[in-house]
Amino acid sequence: MSLEFYLQKFQDLNTLRQNGHSKPHKVCMLLAVMDLISIGAINQNKIEFNDALKHCFSSHFQRLRAGTDADTPENPFFHLRSDGFWHLHYQPGIDASTVDRFSKSKIAYASLDTELFEFFKSSIICSDLRLALTMNLTRLPELYQRWAQSLGKSEKTVSNYLNAV
Repeated sequence: MSLEFYLQKFQDLNTLRQNGHSKPHKVCMLLAVMDLISIGAINQNKIEFNDALKHCFSSHFQRLRAGTDADTPENPFFHLRSDGFWHLHYQPGIDASTVDRFSKSKIAYASLDTELFEFFKSSIICSDLRLALTMNLTRLPELYQRWAQSLGKSEKTVSNYLNAV
């Protein structure tokens, strides 16, 4: 697949949209994997659900979370499989069709499409992929709301402005 394919996939990433914002979980998981590849903590296309991944995920999550978002890295680790480029590898003897949520006793590790893993190893390409991921979370009304509230406007005033536009 081409870089343009993955840029589009990342911009259109299927994130849960709830309470007026996109949940950042999948974005945080992918950012964490990029970070761990860049520092050499992941050096082959085998992403294990370990403390390093969870810690890196949580660092991104604390920055991107909103409202009552819960720090649950196991959810995107499992649910990214539906996006087509993230592949789960199951423990021996486990029937993948019977697994409906993350379980370390059932899932051995995840991997990426080979091309995407190679892209993640390039700091130049990763910056484009990171931008595409964060665009997935950014919505103009949310940006406006944050900006207006940073100026001291009340939530009600901001809501009135947004409704008028």
